[in-house]
Amino acid sequence: MRKLLFLVAAALGSGLVATACNPVTPYAAVVNGTVISRTTLNSELAAISGNPTDVASIEAATSGNGGSPLAIKGAGAGTYGTTFASEVLRQEILYTLIGQELARRHVTVTAYELQAARTDVPGALQGSGQTAVDLNQFPKAYQQILVRRQAELEALEADLSGQQLSAEAVSNYYSAHSTEFYEACASRIEVASPLEALAVEADLAKGTSFATEATSKSTDTQTSSQGGQIGCGSGLQFQSSFGAAFANTVATAELGKPSAPLAVPTGYDIIEVSQRQALPASAAEGQIRQQLTGGGQTQLETILTQDVARARVSVDARYGSWSGTGVGGVSGVIPPRPPQVRSDLNPG
Repeated sequence: MRKLLFLVAAALGSGLVATACNPVTPYAAVVNGTVISRTTLNSELAAISGNPTDVASIEAATSGNGGSPLAIKGAGAGTYGTTFASEVLRQEILYTLIGQELARRHVTVTAYELQAARTDVPGALQGSGQTAVDLNQFPKAYQQILVRRQAELEALEADLSGQQLSAEAVSNYYSAHSTEFYEACASRIEVASPLEALAVEADLAKGTSFATEATSKSTDTQTSSQGGQIGCGSGLQFQSSFGAAFANTVATAELGKPSAPLAVPTGYDIIEVSQRQALPASAAEGQIRQQLTGGGQTQLETILTQDVARARVSVDARYGSWSGTGVGGVSGVIPPRPPQVRSDLNPG
Protein backbone atom coordinates (compact mmCIF):
# COMPACT_ATOMS: atom_id res chain seq x y z
CA MET A 1 0.00 0.00 0.00
CA ARG A 2 1.42 3.37 -0.92
CA LYS A 3 0.44 4.70 2.48
CA LEU A 4 2.85 2.30 4.14
CA LEU A 5 5.46 2.34 1.41
CA PHE A 6 6.09 6.09 1.51
CA LEU A 7 4.97 7.20 4.97
CA VAL A 8 6.57 4.51 7.09
CA ALA A 9 9.81 4.45 5.13
CA ALA A 10 11.46 7.29 7.00
CA ALA A 11 10.69 5.69 10.36
CA LEU A 12 12.64 2.49 9.78
CA GLY A 13 16.07 2.50 11.34
CA SER A 14 19.23 0.46 11.04
CA GLY A 15 20.21 -2.80 12.65
CA LEU A 16 18.83 -5.40 10.26
CA VAL A 17 20.47 -8.79 10.15
CA ALA A 18 20.63 -10.47 6.74
CA THR A 19 20.71 -14.22 7.19
CA ALA A 20 21.63 -17.01 4.82
CA CYS A 21 18.51 -19.02 4.08
CA ASN A 22 17.92 -21.60 1.38
CA PRO A 23 14.22 -22.58 1.21
CA VAL A 24 13.04 -25.18 -1.27
CA THR A 25 10.69 -22.72 -3.00
CA PRO A 26 12.60 -20.21 -5.18
CA TYR A 27 12.27 -17.07 -3.15
CA ALA A 28 12.48 -13.33 -3.56
CA ALA A 29 12.87 -12.87 0.18
CA VAL A 30 12.51 -14.79 3.43
CA VAL A 31 11.28 -12.93 6.50
CA ASN A 32 11.68 -14.73 9.83
CA GLY A 33 11.17 -18.00 7.98
CA THR A 34 8.20 -16.81 5.89
CA VAL A 35 8.87 -17.12 2.17
CA ILE A 36 7.95 -14.39 -0.32
CA SER A 37 8.23 -16.29 -3.58
CA ARG A 38 9.44 -14.99 -6.92
CA THR A 39 5.97 -15.69 -8.29
CA THR A 40 4.39 -13.49 -5.61
CA LEU A 41 6.72 -10.60 -6.38
CA ASN A 42 6.39 -10.92 -10.15
CA SER A 43 2.59 -11.06 -9.88
CA GLU A 44 2.54 -7.83 -7.89
CA LEU A 45 4.93 -6.09 -10.28
CA ALA A 46 2.69 -7.08 -13.18
CA ALA A 47 -0.50 -6.01 -11.37
CA ILE A 48 0.86 -2.57 -10.51
CA SER A 49 2.46 -1.89 -13.88
CA GLY A 50 -0.75 -3.00 -15.63
CA ASN A 51 -2.95 -0.46 -13.84
CA PRO A 52 -2.49 2.97 -15.48
CA THR A 53 -4.15 4.86 -12.62
CA ASP A 54 -1.80 3.26 -10.08
CA VAL A 55 1.23 3.94 -12.27
CA ALA A 56 0.17 7.61 -12.49
CA SER A 57 -0.21 7.76 -8.70
CA ILE A 58 3.25 6.29 -8.14
CA GLU A 59 4.79 8.68 -10.66
CA ALA A 60 3.06 11.65 -8.98
CA ALA A 61 4.28 10.52 -5.55
CA THR A 62 7.88 10.06 -6.67
CA SER A 63 8.40 13.06 -8.94
CA GLY A 64 8.32 15.84 -6.35
CA ASN A 65 10.47 18.95 -6.65
CA GLY A 66 10.77 18.54 -10.41
CA GLY A 67 12.55 15.20 -10.19
CA SER A 68 12.05 12.20 -12.45
CA PRO A 69 9.28 9.76 -11.47
CA LEU A 70 10.11 6.24 -10.39
CA ALA A 71 10.73 4.10 -13.49
CA ILE A 72 8.17 1.26 -13.58
CA LYS A 73 9.42 -0.35 -16.79
CA GLY A 74 13.03 -1.29 -17.41
CA ALA A 75 15.07 -0.45 -20.49
CA GLY A 76 14.62 -3.87 -22.05
CA ALA A 77 11.45 -5.62 -23.18
CA GLY A 78 9.74 -7.48 -20.36
CA THR A 79 11.80 -5.81 -17.62
CA TYR A 80 10.95 -3.65 -14.60
CA GLY A 81 12.94 -0.81 -13.15
CA THR A 82 15.22 -2.17 -10.44
CA THR A 83 14.29 0.53 -7.91
CA PHE A 84 10.59 -0.13 -8.53
CA ALA A 85 11.07 -3.87 -8.04
CA SER A 86 13.07 -3.36 -4.85
CA GLU A 87 10.45 -0.96 -3.40
CA VAL A 88 7.64 -3.42 -4.11
CA LEU A 89 9.63 -6.23 -2.48
CA ARG A 90 10.37 -3.98 0.49
CA GLN A 91 6.65 -3.32 0.84
CA GLU A 92 5.94 -7.07 0.79
CA ILE A 93 8.51 -7.56 3.55
CA LEU A 94 6.90 -4.86 5.70
CA TYR A 95 3.43 -6.36 5.30
CA THR A 96 4.83 -9.76 6.18
CA LEU A 97 6.14 -8.23 9.41
CA ILE A 98 2.72 -6.69 10.08
CA GLY A 99 1.09 -10.11 9.67
CA GLN A 100 3.62 -11.63 12.03
CA GLU A 101 3.02 -8.85 14.57
CA LEU A 102 -0.73 -9.50 14.46
CA ALA A 103 -0.10 -13.19 15.06
CA ARG A 104 2.08 -12.40 18.09
CA ARG A 105 -0.70 -10.21 19.47
CA HIS A 106 -3.36 -12.85 18.70
CA VAL A 107 -5.30 -10.27 16.66
CA THR A 108 -7.60 -11.70 14.00
CA VAL A 109 -8.89 -9.59 11.12
CA THR A 110 -12.69 -9.51 11.20
CA ALA A 111 -15.24 -9.59 8.40
CA TYR A 112 -16.12 -5.96 9.17
CA GLU A 113 -12.47 -4.90 8.85
CA LEU A 114 -12.16 -6.64 5.49
CA GLN A 115 -15.33 -4.95 4.23
CA ALA A 116 -14.17 -1.55 5.49
CA ALA A 117 -10.70 -2.01 4.03
CA ARG A 118 -12.08 -2.40 0.53
CA THR A 119 -13.55 1.09 0.88
CA ASP A 120 -10.30 2.49 2.26
CA VAL A 121 -7.83 0.94 -0.21
CA PRO A 122 -8.22 3.50 -3.07
CA GLY A 123 -7.53 6.41 -0.72
CA ALA A 124 -4.58 4.63 0.84
CA LEU A 125 -3.11 3.94 -2.59
CA GLN A 126 -3.76 7.45 -3.84
CA GLY A 127 -2.15 9.40 -1.04
CA SER A 128 -2.49 13.14 -0.56
CA GLY A 129 -2.88 15.18 -3.74
CA GLN A 130 -2.02 12.29 -6.06
CA THR A 131 -3.89 10.63 -8.91
CA ALA A 132 -6.98 8.61 -7.99
CA VAL A 133 -6.44 4.86 -8.28
CA ASP A 134 -9.09 2.58 -9.82
CA LEU A 135 -9.04 -0.60 -7.73
CA ASN A 136 -11.08 -2.46 -10.35
CA GLN A 137 -8.24 -2.14 -12.88
CA PHE A 138 -6.21 -4.61 -10.82
CA PRO A 139 -6.68 -8.37 -11.24
CA LYS A 140 -9.22 -9.66 -8.72
CA ALA A 141 -6.62 -11.76 -6.92
CA TYR A 142 -4.46 -8.68 -6.36
CA GLN A 143 -7.48 -6.67 -5.23
CA GLN A 144 -7.96 -9.26 -2.49
CA ILE A 145 -4.31 -8.94 -1.48
CA LEU A 146 -4.58 -5.17 -1.21
CA VAL A 147 -7.78 -5.40 0.82
CA ARG A 148 -6.24 -7.95 3.17
CA ARG A 149 -3.15 -5.79 3.66
CA GLN A 150 -5.21 -2.70 4.42
CA ALA A 151 -7.39 -4.64 6.86
CA GLU A 152 -4.32 -5.99 8.66
CA LEU A 153 -2.77 -2.52 8.82
CA GLU A 154 -5.95 -1.00 10.29
CA ALA A 155 -6.43 -3.93 12.68
CA LEU A 156 -2.92 -3.43 14.05
CA GLU A 157 -3.41 0.35 14.37
CA ALA A 158 -6.70 -0.25 16.18
CA ASP A 159 -5.09 -2.75 18.55
CA LEU A 160 -2.27 -0.32 19.29
CA SER A 161 -4.89 2.38 19.94
CA GLY A 162 -6.80 0.12 22.32
CA GLN A 163 -9.81 0.35 20.01
CA GLN A 164 -12.01 -2.15 18.24
CA LEU A 165 -13.06 -1.65 14.64
CA SER A 166 -16.67 -2.74 14.34
CA ALA A 167 -20.01 -1.40 13.13
CA GLU A 168 -21.03 -0.89 16.76
CA ALA A 169 -17.86 1.06 17.60
CA VAL A 170 -18.38 3.32 14.57
CA SER A 171 -22.02 3.91 15.51
CA ASN A 172 -21.15 4.74 19.11
CA TYR A 173 -18.41 7.16 18.04
CA TYR A 174 -20.76 8.92 15.63
CA SER A 175 -23.42 9.31 18.33
CA ALA A 176 -20.89 10.87 20.70
CA HIS A 177 -19.27 13.19 18.09
CA SER A 178 -21.99 13.83 15.52
CA THR A 179 -21.32 17.59 15.38
CA GLU A 180 -17.78 16.90 14.08
CA PHE A 181 -19.03 15.26 10.91
CA TYR A 182 -20.06 17.82 8.34
CA GLU A 183 -19.03 19.32 5.02
CA ALA A 184 -18.87 23.10 4.96
CA CYS A 185 -17.57 26.10 3.02
CA ALA A 186 -16.13 28.93 5.10
CA SER A 187 -14.25 32.22 4.97
CA ARG A 188 -12.26 34.05 7.59
CA ILE A 189 -10.85 37.44 8.46
CA GLU A 190 -7.77 37.25 10.65
CA VAL A 191 -6.48 40.25 12.60
CA ALA A 192 -3.79 40.66 15.23
CA SER A 193 -5.64 42.18 18.20
CA PRO A 194 -9.05 42.36 19.94
CA LEU A 195 -9.37 46.03 19.01
CA GLU A 196 -8.87 45.25 15.32
CA ALA A 197 -11.46 42.48 15.59
CA LEU A 198 -13.96 44.93 17.11
CA ALA A 199 -13.29 47.35 14.24
CA VAL A 200 -14.00 44.59 11.70
CA GLU A 201 -17.22 43.68 13.52
CA ALA A 202 -18.30 47.32 13.40
CA ASP A 203 -17.66 47.58 9.66
CA LEU A 204 -19.58 44.38 8.99
CA ALA A 205 -22.48 45.63 11.11
CA LYS A 206 -22.58 48.80 8.98
CA GLY A 207 -23.01 46.70 5.84
CA THR A 208 -19.45 46.26 4.53
CA SER A 209 -19.27 42.88 2.81
CA PHE A 210 -17.26 40.11 4.40
CA ALA A 211 -15.17 39.77 1.22
CA THR A 212 -14.34 43.48 1.13
CA GLU A 213 -13.34 43.49 4.78
CA ALA A 214 -11.20 40.38 4.32
CA THR A 215 -9.44 41.83 1.30
CA SER A 216 -8.57 45.08 3.06
CA LYS A 217 -7.90 43.96 6.63
CA SER A 218 -7.17 40.23 6.94
CA THR A 219 -3.59 39.34 7.79
CA ASP A 220 -4.03 35.90 6.23
CA THR A 221 -2.32 36.56 2.91
CA GLN A 222 -3.35 33.17 1.51
CA THR A 223 -7.06 33.97 1.72
CA SER A 224 -7.34 37.76 1.80
CA SER A 225 -6.97 38.04 -1.98
CA GLN A 226 -9.88 35.60 -2.30
CA GLY A 227 -12.19 37.66 -0.10
CA GLY A 228 -11.29 35.48 2.87
CA GLN A 229 -12.47 32.23 1.30
CA ILE A 230 -10.83 29.17 2.83
CA GLY A 231 -12.74 26.72 0.69
CA CYS A 232 -14.81 23.67 1.51
CA GLY A 233 -13.95 20.62 3.56
CA SER A 234 -14.96 18.24 6.30
CA GLY A 235 -15.05 19.01 9.99
CA LEU A 236 -11.95 16.92 10.53
CA GLN A 237 -10.11 18.84 7.81
CA PHE A 238 -11.00 22.17 9.42
CA GLN A 239 -9.88 20.79 12.77
CA SER A 240 -6.60 19.51 11.36
CA SER A 241 -5.83 22.81 9.61
CA PHE A 242 -7.16 25.38 12.09
CA GLY A 243 -7.81 23.64 15.41
CA ALA A 244 -10.79 22.29 17.32
CA ALA A 245 -12.23 25.69 18.33
CA PHE A 246 -12.22 26.87 14.70
CA ALA A 247 -13.87 23.65 13.49
CA ASN A 248 -16.50 23.92 16.22
CA THR A 249 -17.30 27.48 15.13
CA VAL A 250 -17.69 26.32 11.53
CA ALA A 251 -20.00 23.57 12.82
CA THR A 252 -22.26 25.89 14.83
CA ALA A 253 -22.16 29.37 13.24
CA GLU A 254 -25.33 30.72 11.68
CA LEU A 255 -25.05 30.48 7.91
CA GLY A 256 -24.19 33.76 6.23
CA LYS A 257 -23.60 35.55 9.54
CA PRO A 258 -20.11 36.54 10.78
CA SER A 259 -19.11 34.79 13.98
CA ALA A 260 -17.91 36.51 17.12
CA PRO A 261 -14.12 36.98 17.17
CA LEU A 262 -12.34 33.73 17.98
CA ALA A 263 -8.92 33.75 19.65
CA VAL A 264 -6.43 31.68 17.63
CA PRO A 265 -2.65 31.22 18.01
CA THR A 266 -1.98 33.83 15.31
CA GLY A 267 -4.51 36.44 16.44
CA TYR A 268 -8.31 36.68 16.16
CA ASP A 269 -10.55 35.15 13.51
CA ILE A 270 -14.00 36.19 12.38
CA ILE A 271 -15.57 33.32 10.47
CA GLU A 272 -18.44 33.19 8.02
CA VAL A 273 -19.95 29.89 6.85
CA SER A 274 -21.76 29.94 3.53
CA GLN A 275 -22.70 26.25 3.29
CA ARG A 276 -22.86 23.37 5.75
CA GLN A 277 -24.31 19.90 5.54
CA ALA A 278 -24.24 17.25 8.25
CA LEU A 279 -22.77 13.93 7.19
CA PRO A 280 -24.87 10.86 7.97
CA ALA A 281 -23.14 8.04 9.81
CA SER A 282 -22.74 6.05 6.60
CA ALA A 283 -20.87 8.89 4.89
CA ALA A 284 -18.74 9.59 7.98
CA GLU A 285 -17.73 5.96 8.52
CA GLY A 286 -14.31 6.25 6.88
CA GLN A 287 -13.45 9.37 8.87
CA ILE A 288 -14.55 7.65 12.08
CA ARG A 289 -12.28 4.69 11.39
CA GLN A 290 -9.39 7.11 10.93
CA GLN A 291 -10.20 8.65 14.30
CA LEU A 292 -10.41 5.25 15.99
CA THR A 293 -7.08 4.07 14.58
CA GLY A 294 -5.25 7.40 14.52
CA GLY A 295 -3.76 6.94 17.97
CA GLY A 296 -1.95 3.82 16.82
CA GLN A 297 -0.15 5.30 13.82
CA THR A 298 2.87 6.62 15.71
CA GLN A 299 3.02 3.43 17.74
CA LEU A 300 2.89 1.43 14.51
CA GLU A 301 6.03 3.17 13.27
CA THR A 302 7.76 2.36 16.57
CA ILE A 303 6.67 -1.29 16.45
CA LEU A 304 7.75 -1.68 12.84
CA THR A 305 11.11 -0.11 13.61
CA GLN A 306 11.60 -2.68 16.36
CA ASP A 307 10.37 -5.56 14.21
CA VAL A 308 12.63 -4.57 11.32
CA ALA A 309 15.62 -4.23 13.63
CA ARG A 310 15.31 -7.78 14.95
CA ALA A 311 14.01 -9.41 11.75
CA ARG A 312 15.93 -12.21 10.05
CA VAL A 313 15.67 -11.23 6.38
CA SER A 314 17.28 -12.79 3.33
CA VAL A 315 16.82 -11.36 -0.17
CA ASP A 316 17.60 -13.14 -3.45
CA ALA A 317 20.61 -11.34 -4.94
CA ARG A 318 18.86 -10.84 -8.29
CA TYR A 319 16.51 -8.42 -6.51
CA GLY A 320 19.22 -6.68 -4.52
CA SER A 321 20.27 -6.93 -0.90
CA TRP A 322 18.62 -6.21 2.43
CA SER A 323 20.29 -3.46 4.41
CA GLY A 324 19.64 -1.57 7.60
CA THR A 325 21.26 1.51 6.12
CA GLY A 326 19.84 1.65 2.64
CA VAL A 327 19.70 4.60 0.29
CA GLY A 328 19.31 7.77 2.33
CA GLY A 329 19.76 5.83 5.55
CA VAL A 330 16.41 4.05 5.17
CA SER A 331 16.19 0.31 5.75
CA GLY A 332 15.13 -1.65 2.71
CA VAL A 333 16.06 -3.55 -0.41
CA ILE A 334 19.05 -2.03 -2.14
CA PRO A 335 18.52 -2.46 -5.91
CA PRO A 336 20.99 -4.62 -7.79
CA ARG A 337 23.25 -3.34 -10.50
CA PRO A 338 22.38 -4.36 -14.10
CA PRO A 339 21.01 -6.63 -15.47
CA GLN A 340 17.47 -5.50 -14.67
CA VAL A 341 14.77 -7.62 -13.06
CA ARG A 342 12.79 -9.51 -15.68
CA SER A 343 9.09 -10.25 -15.58
CA ASP A 344 9.62 -13.79 -16.92
CA LEU A 345 11.90 -15.13 -14.20
CA ASN A 346 11.63 -18.78 -13.33
CA PRO A 347 8.44 -18.87 -11.18
CA GLY A 348 8.46 -20.18 -7.66
